[in-house]
Amino acid sequence: MDIRFSTPPVGQSHFYISQLSFIDAVDLSPIETDDTELINKAVEAAIRQAVKLMPTLKYNESNHSIPNTLGNIQKLIRLIFNPDTPKKERIVKIISEMMIPFGVDIIILGTSVDKGNTVVIKPIIILKNSKKVVTKTLNYTKKDFICTDSNGKKALCYRAYNEFAKIAIELLNAI
Repeated sequence: MDIRFSTPPVGQSHFYISQLSFIDAVDLSPIETDDTELINKAVEAAIRQAVKLMPTLKYNESNHSIPNTLGNIQKLIRLIFNPDTPKKERIVKIISEMMIPFGVDIIILGTSVDKGNTVVIKPIIILKNSKKVVTKTLNYTKKDFICTDSNGKKALCYRAYNEFAKIAIELLNAI
């Protein structure tokens, strides 16, 4: 982890992270599929790994978490993707309407697009203090994205799962 997460904001002892479910990048709606659940679990595992590496990070702490509800996801979608609002104003609105009321410093979410044989995943990290949004685009063929585990259940393929863990930490460091 980067040194920037060693000193929390003034008056705080931690940076508080909240994760919201990935959304469909085409119709800007929450995705409720098995594949998305696998993505969300991989991102959560990556966040938990980052928390282990950097003790000043806290994940979904009481009074410092945005509930992962349909209403909150839709509100964040409207704030992020509003074409009538300049980008800088969008960040200010996200901070004032979602981060400050919930006591959150970092929001992690993302978009997903199924393009037939390809899946495009784009994790998004929003940081309150620096008013930044950091993203990364990951492209997978279907066969390299969803596999079957040893119990015969759908799972993220090994490479995709490991990339998610690496990307979460990389994006946090990029902020």
